[in-house]
Amino acid sequence: MAIWVMVGATMLTSAIAVASPASARVYIPDYALWDYVGTSYDANNSATSIYNHGVSETAYMYAGDHHSGLLFSIPKGNYNWWLPAGQNDNIESGYYASYN
Repeated sequence: MAIWVMVGATMLTSAIAVASPASARVYIPDYALWDYVGTSYDANNSATSIYNHGVSETAYMYAGDHHSGLLFSIPKGNYNWWLPAGQNDNIESGYYASYN
């Protein structure tokens, strides 16, 4: 399972916003703890688009840490390349359905 998160032209890969695709996760309770690949810039409140690269589950994105304040869900294999106001730069945690 993996979520691809885009910030401008920079891509953060992994399962729901991890620093490396090899570091698969089923949830990230606090995006502030994860940096973009090759940088010290953290993923908290910075996503402008998102892709659920998972093969079996819907992913849920939240405005607060530890799955509080549901923003939206994104089914497996789907993407949103342009997050609307209120969701853009507002994701602080993410979980796959069975770990939510």
